Amino acid sequence: MARERVLTDSWDGMREALRGPDRLPRNITAMALTRHVRGGAGDRPALRWRPRSGPPVEYSYLDLDHAVSRFASGLAREGIRPGETVAVLAGRIPELVVAVLGALRAGAVVTVLFSSFGPDPVARRLARSRARLLVTTPRLYREKVAPARAELPFLARVLLVDHPGRLEAAADGACPEGTQAMGSWLALGDPGVPDEDVDPEHLGLLHFTSGTTGEPKGVVHVHDAVVAHAYTAERVLGLGGGTRYWCTADPGWVTGISYGILGPLATGSTVFMDEDEFDPTRWWENLEREGIQVLYTSPTALRLLRRMTSTGSARPDLPLLQSVFTVGEPLAPAESRWGREVMGVPVRDTWWQTETGCIVVATPFDGEVREGFIGRALPPFEVACLVADGEKTRPARPDEVGELCVRRGWPSMFRAYLDDPDLYRRSFAGDWYRSGDVAEMHAGGWVHFLARHGDAFKSAGHMVAPVEVEAVLLDHPAVVDAAVAGRSDELAGTVIEAHVVLAAEAEDTDGLVRDILAFARSRLGPALAPRVVHVRTHLPRTPSGKIVRQHLSRPSP
Repeated sequence: MARERVLTDSWDGMREALRGPDRLPRNITAMALTRHVRGGAGDRPALRWRPRSGPPVEYSYLDLDHAVSRFASGLAREGIRPGETVAVLAGRIPELVVAVLGALRAGAVVTVLFSSFGPDPVARRLARSRARLLVTTPRLYREKVAPARAELPFLARVLLVDHPGRLEAAADGACPEGTQAMGSWLALGDPGVPDEDVDPEHLGLLHFTSGTTGEPKGVVHVHDAVVAHAYTAERVLGLGGGTRYWCTADPGWVTGISYGILGPLATGSTVFMDEDEFDPTRWWENLEREGIQVLYTSPTALRLLRRMTSTGSARPDLPLLQSVFTVGEPLAPAESRWGREVMGVPVRDTWWQTETGCIVVATPFDGEVREGFIGRALPPFEVACLVADGEKTRPARPDEVGELCVRRGWPSMFRAYLDDPDLYRRSFAGDWYRSGDVAEMHAGGWVHFLARHGDAFKSAGHMVAPVEVEAVLLDHPAVVDAAVAGRSDELAGTVIEAHVVLAAEAEDTDGLVRDILAFARSRLGPALAPRVVHVRTHLPRTPSGKIVRQHLSRPSP
């Protein structure tokens, strides 16, 4: 089938291309779903879902369209108006996709919560978002919502997914008081509800950042964001009509929404979704049996595959795989080389944040891969590395370290931090969004990532970017995961301390540790080489996979 092209020279051109000759409503769901049904692709597979047990289940664009309409009509039946919030607390199940697209079709704001959070983080997010309706499962409701239900006065309705994947199936048994089975609720809905024609600046998405301390930030996006989702899904990931695509990110994080649902559907792709958690054997099965063409995952996942896949095991047969992309943390050269060797295609990096809403810097599917570089800014984005110069900022000189910034004005730029306008204002320096990430801009616009905000530190007068040291450690054949942090020292002030996870066949000995130290010193020099190496069974990470460096001093259990 021909691709539904969204690429033009400007954001305005992309908006017009997405709306098409029918002048579809300026609604995310209209762009991601309705336009394909109206364009004659309603029978194309939109979602292919693999439950924890049993064979995959497939839903066409028309199947999704009908279920999404039933959900949207149910919101009107409940008196939930455009602009009010619908929350979803669930894993990777079709009902999550239906709820997200249904809420957006009705003009509601949707927030998806990470299902592994405990009761307190869930209750805080539900309260802060003032969610009027929640979609979840009986177990998650019982364990994480019911204890705090009395403290959530805005929450008018809770829908329970009792049979994931069956959508309109009736409930087998009674639901707890104050809840209703989502299947029977959908069965009452109208399958022909149109998309709410909202203003492009109408609020649509609320993402809560994970955070390691304090209250999470609520990052607000508008319906116009889908223009950037669609553009980057095609331009970077190479998605188009019928592309078999798998994004492994949890839908509780922005990647799982922007590139697990909205972007790929806007391009007419077939989204593969696996309900189960990470398992290397199952992942190789998914890639091979489902004929996945494009994979979007994290360096952490690649490291786990590398660690848990035996060096003597047979390589998977992946003749249809075209591209692998990573996000969430810097891609180390060792992971890139391993991915190319085992998967047979280059592994490309992408940079963006919850606040940007979409990929900003990347190596696109048809672009040159340069080891050690994320890539370049996508047109029409404008990025720069800025440095403080008194009370003002200036562009960094060639190869000078600076803060990676994006000039404001792209469709998926966040519009607010929930209930925190002061923090939002401080996130900009004039026309530039300040990411807080440290990078170098090299000739030709190539971006070399150095550190996330707060990660870099000085040791004996030298600035240390942990990711650079970690990349070298990962090149050692016995190391499959690594993290670096600073440790207080009376003489140097701060010394470089490394924490590594060894490959399965490696033996933890003093000799091996000395060899790793010598290897790092030979590659990095004495100023940047770790002084000490600790062997761990695993590294402390946030639920989204980022290293929690302040926890590195704690021994792994």
